[in-house]
Amino acid sequence: MLALPGAARADATSNLDASGLAIQGYDPVAYFVDGKPVHGDPEIPAMFDGARYLFTDQRHRQMFLENPTAYVPQYGGWCAYGLGVDSTDSKFSPKKYPIDPTRFEIVDGKLYLFYFRDDFDARTAWMADREGVRRRADAVWKQLVGSPPPAGASPDADRERIALDYLEALRRLDWDKQRSFYTESSLFEDPTAEFLGSPWSVRGGDAIVKFFRDGAKTSATLWTDHVIHHLFVAGPWVIVELDTTIRSTGAPIGFPNREMEMTMPRVIALRIVDGKVLERRDYTDFASSTRQALQARARFQAAAGQ
Repeated sequence: MLALPGAARADATSNLDASGLAIQGYDPVAYFVDGKPVHGDPEIPAMFDGARYLFTDQRHRQMFLENPTAYVPQYGGWCAYGLGVDSTDSKFSPKKYPIDPTRFEIVDGKLYLFYFRDDFDARTAWMADREGVRRRADAVWKQLVGSPPPAGASPDADRERIALDYLEALRRLDWDKQRSFYTESSLFEDPTAEFLGSPWSVRGGDAIVKFFRDGAKTSATLWTDHVIHHLFVAGPWVIVELDTTIRSTGAPIGFPNREMEMTMPRVIALRIVDGKVLERRDYTDFASSTRQALQARARFQAAAGQ
């Protein structure tokens, strides 16, 4: 999973809270699949275009990652009626108004959200002149955002998307997909591996994939997962602060018939140019993972009466 608190964009184009959370934590996919608003799980988030979205389960999250623009709300998540209100026939002027995530409508496969209070239901007003409101809202939104390229098409958003796709390939242990991100001159380094004996430095896409594949085999890895705490773009670099959880057999500590999990805090820095990861630098808390492995061995020994 990819959790990304605190990664909101600096502008106010999208309707996000202070931590970068979109739709007040509601699952965007649930509107389409379940036909109703459902709170997402804070432990199942994903990032798109500077906003953090929560999901009810991994299936919804995967659907979103495969095609995020199909699920994100229109107009940056602001009230659709508020942007398209007819100012000549209303006491309101067209602008960005907050929303109640429980007030929504899906039209032509697009999600629209609406403002609500006891004395005014924006969705009801929208439905009285849906096409007119939508036409005006499209025009107002174009003016507000300056007619930008499609969502995700900015260089920073592209790097962010590539970084998330790359991390997803790492999580799934998809070696072929990982290789597609590298070039023959790509470089991987982890100076903090000195804790294990010596720093790691590997150059070349094939060599990097082999290094990680061999490492997964040596550690008897069954699956991995990520919880991302922060992500930001700085020029060609995407910096990711995350926890990586690895489930493996106990073979590396002498208990091949048992399973254990270890969670490693780490920072991954990716230099992405022309869609490729030219450089990856890891900074990993190996002391933490080593301590967890020793604790697991002690538990297994105690259970075995050793």
